[in-house]
Amino acid sequence: RQMCIETAEGQRTLLVVHHPDREELLSGRYADGFERIAHVITESGLPLLRLREPFTAIGAGIYRDGIHHTPLGQRALADALHQAV
Repeated sequence: RQMCIETAEGQRTLLVVHHPDREELLSGRYADGFERIAHVITESGLPLLRLREPFTAIGAGIYRDGIHHTPLGQRALADALHQAV
């Protein structure tokens, strides 16, 4: 996922967000190909927000299925994005 942030000066910055699915969260491993994608993103100079760590601290209760969030998960996502911007 990508998020565009507009600064007070009207400039925009792209923030790339890695939103792990339940399997990634529970296994502690990234999906195949993620590290390559992350490398390309960081080599491009774009910020990459990895949400696995804050989601892991809360637990699998943030998901209502393999990828969609419960209200608790929505709050965790909102908090992480707010902190990032």
